[in-house]
Amino acid sequence: MEKTNNLKFNMIAAILFVFLAFIQLLSFGMTFNIFGFLRLAAFIVLSVALFMNKRDNIVNILIFTGLGILSLLMLYNFFYNFGVNAYSISRSSYSYTFGFTHRYHFNLFCIFPMLIEVIAYLSMIAIAFCMLTDYAPKFKKTAGMIWFVPAILVMASFILLFLITFVIEVLTASTWTYGHAICNFTNFVSHILLTAAFLFTAGWIADFNGFEKKQFVLPEIGSGTSQNMTDQSSVYSVPANTGYINILHHVLLLIFTFGIWYLVWIYKTTRYLNQVQDEPPRDPTAKLLLCMFVPFYSIYWIYKSAQRVDKLARINGISSDLTTLCLVFAIFIGIIPPIILQDKINSIALNAQPGSVPPAGYNGYNPQQGNTYQQNYNDQANNTYNSNQQDYNSQAGSVYNSDQQDYNTQTNNQPNAGRQTNPQRTDADSIAEELKKYKEMLDSGLISQEDFDKKKQQLLGL
Repeated sequence: MEKTNNLKFNMIAAILFVFLAFIQLLSFGMTFNIFGFLRLAAFIVLSVALFMNKRDNIVNILIFTGLGILSLLMLYNFFYNFGVNAYSISRSSYSYTFGFTHRYHFNLFCIFPMLIEVIAYLSMIAIAFCMLTDYAPKFKKTAGMIWFVPAILVMASFILLFLITFVIEVLTASTWTYGHAICNFTNFVSHILLTAAFLFTAGWIADFNGFEKKQFVLPEIGSGTSQNMTDQSSVYSVPANTGYINILHHVLLLIFTFGIWYLVWIYKTTRYLNQVQDEPPRDPTAKLLLCMFVPFYSIYWIYKSAQRVDKLARINGISSDLTTLCLVFAIFIGIIPPIILQDKINSIALNAQPGSVPPAGYNGYNPQQGNTYQQNYNDQANNTYNSNQQDYNSQAGSVYNSDQQDYNTQTNNQPNAGRQTNPQRTDADSIAEELKKYKEMLDSGLISQEDFDKKKQQLLGL
């Protein structure tokens, strides 16, 4: 059983589910049914699991129970709506014989909002299954990368439902009864809360430590062994101007600022990606204005920025092939490419290695001046290596000379009575002992292989 010290994300998600349960209770004043009761139970179960803030079998069962109930209810509603003309639009007509009549026509577009919401619930269960169990280890990394998708789909479903209802009213002079019933203030608030609850819950599931900001530093030259460098990697912080943005904050701002943060992000990212070598610099202000006022230009900007991110990632030793994926999402679901690109930029900032172009602003680095960082690092590394090698050789030489001197002294002072009478045997034993001693010194690193070979030849008279 594990328990995290960071209660932030699970607490927020739990409180949001409590609010959703309260809204569901209020709806019982108008109508009560078994489906509403099950929905209320699911919200309570999820809030209890998140308040517990543990990673054990009990919490996992509660999480899957709550998400399972919500998913089954959503699937039932999706198929039930076919039988009540929920996906049909009506057009009123009047005749002297029959008066006002309503004709219903099935409309394929009316299915998409509910279908997207069904996918959101199922994807939430899939992410939980991959992250909380060991039955799908191959998909754990992928699930950790797309944790934000269910929340985006929930909000996208409501926005799409509103847009379809509006278009049907204005362009076809028809009425979508189901759309009118759903597009109200209570459902709007519920979808906002559910989006945020899914976002924080998925974030808690994907990273149990609460998306603590990973820290970024390059090993300090001459600071110690590689083990010390490894230990340092968990205690440094991300410097400014690296392009790093907390991914959870980024997703929240994209969803709830209604496009304002997206424009700010375009400006910041354009400026950050100017550090990519062999690419012409782009004016952040000009690109921002083009994305604001030129239709579909933002799709082109996403495509070109994804190419630069891929190139920058490869320079830093990180595999990346986001260009085609971001282009497809930019055409159909425009909110996803900024999240994917920012996640990769964060990976670049957190995994920058010696030998790569560092983030702009690090250690006075200027993209216009070339890769001065790499040269400085190499110079420092070479100086440190040479200094350490000299110190090592001096220590090894001192130990070797001291041991040799002590050995010669002991050999010369040994009394003749203690020596064997067979001179040939004595010489052979002495040579064997000396070779054994030098072999031990070689194994311990006090002398080099070349020194050992020379001494061996000298002792054996070769």
